[in-house]
Amino acid sequence: MNTNTHDTNATTTCDTTACTSRATDSRPARVLTPRCDIFERDGVVHVVAEMPGVDESGVEVAVERNVLTIRGRFDSLAPEGYRPLWREFDGGTYQRSFELSNEVDANGIRAVMKNGLLSLHVPKNRSAARKIAVTAG
Repeated sequence: MNTNTHDTNATTTCDTTACTSRATDSRPARVLTPRCDIFERDGVVHVVAEMPGVDESGVEVAVERNVLTIRGRFDSLAPEGYRPLWREFDGGTYQRSFELSNEVDANGIRAVMKNGLLSLHVPKNRSAARKIAVTAG
């Protein structure tokens, strides 16, 4: 008989005929910071955030007080109908926030989720900066 201890929360015991497990889920939920790239071109900022395991139904994009926040929720990868014997792929949440400048048109932000990548199209407000003509009075 062989006993493997992965951490203090789960113990798996295996022999040649069976495998039994005692697993507890007492760890706090993980919050991960997604890796992001930010690009700019022709009055548009493009943000790409990597969130593996997240589909469009698990994504939330919000702007509040000039702060853009992205969140993505992913669940464990257990096949339907199976009970876990050993788990290293836990579910969790991605979250990251960016402070926006006054040049950004928050109402025009568009988001697309594809293959674990969240792409944000963030237009700049073209009328944010302007010169004021001064006349003699």
